[in-house]
Amino acid sequence: MTPPSDSFHIGQGCVLTQCIWEDNVIQAIVLVIKKERPGIFNLATQPALSLHDMPGLHRHLRLPLPLKPAAALHRLLWKFTPAVGESGWVESTRYSLALDTRRAQEILYWEPQLNTPTCVERTYQLNNV
Repeated sequence: MTPPSDSFHIGQGCVLTQCIWEDNVIQAIVLVIKKERPGIFNLATQPALSLHDMPGLHRHLRLPLPLKPAAALHRLLWKFTPAVGESGWVESTRYSLALDTRRAQEILYWEPQLNTPTCVERTYQLNNV
């Protein structure tokens, strides 16, 4: 695990994160049932991207922002619109959110159908219709 960071440096990409598309999760659940392999499986797309790279897929401006002001700004925006997302997510960016998915790959022969940039692109498209 990457050590915690005291900054939410969008512009410097201190932490890694991943995402997953719902269809990929359903695919994994079906494989668990078909193969009768219960257990805990980490599911995520590859590659893990930095918080610098993810917003950069759609925006050219990236500003480094210390964690405390970022969290305070997010809490303020949360009062006006839930569109900014869950109020605790900024604090979670102190740690990398990249998962080791080898167990799902080796036991279930599972691979996500979409990669991380494609998930980000589709999410962006859905939210900007």
